Amino acid sequence: MAEMETRLDLMRYCLLKKGRLLQEGSSCTCPPGKEIVLDLGNGFYPRFLSTFECDSIAYLPLLCSSFSYNVQVLRRREKGDPLDQTLPESLKSSWKFVNIPVNVGCTCNNNIS
Repeated sequence: MAEMETRLDLMRYCLLKKGRLLQEGSSCTCPPGKEIVLDLGNGFYPRFLSTFECDSIAYLPLLCSSFSYNVQVLRRREKGDPLDQTLPESLKSSWKFVNIPVNVGCTCNNNIS
């Protein structure tokens, strides 16, 4: 029963925030998700990144989903990797930039396709 009330409260919040029924592409904020620490391993700097896991339960007609951002981290170069010209000389021979997607939050989207 409490879960159903939470879903209804979220729907009311979203509808009031937008002032109208949600249309495709519009969104409102979901409750924050669970924070998870990613361990990329010894070959990365920084080694640890925070990410979020969103509640996958549908708040009909809305669905909570994550949105991500690419974070540039340093990764040790492997044999054959080209030099990364954007790095300072002192880092070029051992490191390169790579993008790691991390979930930075949760959003509530229209569940109607």
